[in-house]
Amino acid sequence: MLRKYTWCAKLALPAMVLFYLGMVPFTATALNCTQVAEIYMSDKIDHVGILRTGQKLPEWASRKNRALCAGDIVIVPKAIPQLKIAYYSEGGTEEILTAGQKYPVKALEDPCGPWCRFKESTERLYQKLTQKAPVTVTVISVFDRSEKTDKPLRLSMPLAAGEGFNYPFYLFWHDGAIPLFLAGGKPPYQVEVTDAAGERIVQETVEKTNRFVLTVENPIPNQPYILTISSAEIEAYRKKLIFTVPPFPLDPKADKFQVFATLLTDPNKNWRLEIWRQLATMPDTEVRKNFETHLILDDF
Repeated sequence: MLRKYTWCAKLALPAMVLFYLGMVPFTATALNCTQVAEIYMSDKIDHVGILRTGQKLPEWASRKNRALCAGDIVIVPKAIPQLKIAYYSEGGTEEILTAGQKYPVKALEDPCGPWCRFKESTERLYQKLTQKAPVTVTVISVFDRSEKTDKPLRLSMPLAAGEGFNYPFYLFWHDGAIPLFLAGGKPPYQVEVTDAAGERIVQETVEKTNRFVLTVENPIPNQPYILTISSAEIEAYRKKLIFTVPPFPLDPKADKFQVFATLLTDPNKNWRLEIWRQLATMPDTEVRKNFETHLILDDF
């Protein structure tokens, strides 16, 4: 069933969360060393250089390439006035680098271990997602057609983070509205959902809007559902939906934004649509708006 969608206590995580999320200790296989620190996200992080130990040429940092090992050299470009590095030490240690600086990464005197690092990383993510996005980060025009042509843009869902059909959205196993929004195409949209047996269980037309609410009644856990959205003259968008249990035990009294930040650290599952669904039920506060903006921008 579809209907038009109109916008309208700290988390106490047990140590077993690392097991539930499938995380491993801090040995970076690709780097062949033990990670001791990471670069904070910034708007121009892809301009930052990292000269790895034993390499002759630096590599570029990125959202997914921020981990640092002892002996690495961080090269701050002149275009970035300030850059922060966080060490994985008990209690957390930060270094603030300045434009043009070449900073050698130190070894840890008091390593904090996987659980310590996980807690610190989650706390930093929580702080960032609940704060307003920097003025230099703007919400991309994901809902509009190209200004230079009347041809609609390719259909996509920003919450998918660029991942294709074989990377499902994971949702908590229960009935309930799932708010969706699209980029590209133009209404009317044809929306279908098929179950694992290929039986069509939702078939609707969405008029005059690219935001709507999907309801999958009585979902079967851990079975793939296929969401297909099509628009005239555009290749259909297809995405798997899987309803399952949360990846760790949930405390009903926990800060929901802390829960969301923890879900975003899951390296194996994309929980963004579930987070979006829960955000839609929360009061329309500044913190919620900040979290939604960072989520759409994939800015974390």
